[in-house]
Amino acid sequence: MTEDLWIIGAGGHAGEVIDAIHASNLPFLIRGLYDDNPAFHNQPIHGYQCLGSVDQFIHSTPKHSFFFLAIGNNTARQNLAIRLIAAEKKTLTVIHPAVIVSPSARVGSGTYVAPCSTIGSRAVVGEFALVNVHASIGHDSEIASFSQLCPGVRVSGYCKVGQGAFLGSNAVLAPGKSMGPWSRLSGCSLALNDIPEGRLASGIPATVIV
Repeated sequence: MTEDLWIIGAGGHAGEVIDAIHASNLPFLIRGLYDDNPAFHNQPIHGYQCLGSVDQFIHSTPKHSFFFLAIGNNTARQNLAIRLIAAEKKTLTVIHPAVIVSPSARVGSGTYVAPCSTIGSRAVVGEFALVNVHASIGHDSEIASFSQLCPGVRVSGYCKVGQGAFLGSNAVLAPGKSMGPWSRLSGCSLALNDIPEGRLASGIPATVIV
């Protein structure tokens, strides 16, 4: 049985998600996109029509309709997820078929995992996370909900990445280290120490700068 699906977000990330859905042969039929940017409305984007705002999605589609949040910004993704779940909409997990996922790993609903990524043994990825291309998550690591791993990120084994945390492209988190909720690690940085909640670390080795 095929279910209808709407994509929330009409930017570049939406195109990546749509490609992954098509490649995965998921039992969903994409019906269109919704985005709060009026410049996208009534425009063909990524092969589908942008039908209006998020509020229009909430009010014009049936209860329990499926959506996928193709929103790159972690805070915006969290805020929209709260709204849509409160409206009794449903989400799914999108994992590109070119991903290697250990049978013992777990990936939460609403999460997107991009091509050529690897999720190791016993690793856990929370809900509405974003794991971008060529990222790797080591064994026994925990990636919390609404976090984001940019292209080429390396999370080593036994790491903990807090809710809403952000790792820039090609950043590395050393084995057993943690990032607090809503912390950030700049691109091409190497974190040899824990990063506190809400702080930004950068450099090789990374130091907290904000």
